[in-house]
Amino acid sequence: IETAEIEESVVFDTAGSEWEFPEKLPPEEWLRQNVEIEGGPKPGPLDLDYSPWLIEPLQAFMDHTVRRVTVASSVQSAKSVLIDSALVLTWCADPGDTLLFTQDNEGAKDYMVDRLQPLLEATPAAAETLPPKHKRNATNLRGPHMWLLVKGGESKKNLQSKPAKKMLFDEAAYVPLGHPNEAAKRTTSYDQLNSSQLFTSTPLEAYGDFFDFFDAGHRAQWSVECPHCKKVQKFVWRKKDPKTGHVWGIRYDENDKTRPDGEWDLNELEKTVCYV
Repeated sequence: IETAEIEESVVFDTAGSEWEFPEKLPPEEWLRQNVEIEGGPKPGPLDLDYSPWLIEPLQAFMDHTVRRVTVASSVQSAKSVLIDSALVLTWCADPGDTLLFTQDNEGAKDYMVDRLQPLLEATPAAAETLPPKHKRNATNLRGPHMWLLVKGGESKKNLQSKPAKKMLFDEAAYVPLGHPNEAAKRTTSYDQLNSSQLFTSTPLEAYGDFFDFFDAGHRAQWSVECPHCKKVQKFVWRKKDPKTGHVWGIRYDENDKTRPDGEWDLNELEKTVCYV
């Protein structure tokens, strides 16, 4: 997270009128009350309690004193849900012209048509400001209060398109060197109007634009509170104390039932997995 010192934390749409966060709800609570997920593994209200590590980055993205949020995480850790949440909140509660970069142009079209538009259509606060379907295309949404453009980040031409108040870049470590840095320039002209950037990716190497962005922030790590000692500690896969032999983190049984004949039985293994 990289911050900027500003005197006031107010948001202005492209027409210059002041906006306030609806009902002063925290972002995660607003999502829970206003956004419904249709299909997927957890249909129903968009509840970030299922992925609590997303809450602080989302709050930071919506915080007008924060200029850039960089999220480095493992695969299958709900990074797309973070992008979804940030865009829905932007459209409904904190509007401003927005750019989203995905890895390539095909991914941009798929995201807009198959994921983002259905999500906005299913959200009453967004649906009322969406343009009619015949006025939409596969990469661009234009409402009365803002526009939202999705493009592929592998093309340098795409990165030099137009300025925006908010810029998001998904899987930023997977595009050519220099492209994330070029994308970051898109918000420069909005820096005095509470611009925001969000970069997410599963890092490949400890160098490059994405890593530099991550390294420039405060580099917080997701931590959990021990239910016994109440100490906050890093969320680790598995560690063993060499002196006592005590194992903490992910624990599971390895026996004739969970690993018969040397091959894991995932159904039986699942019954024994816990975090301690």
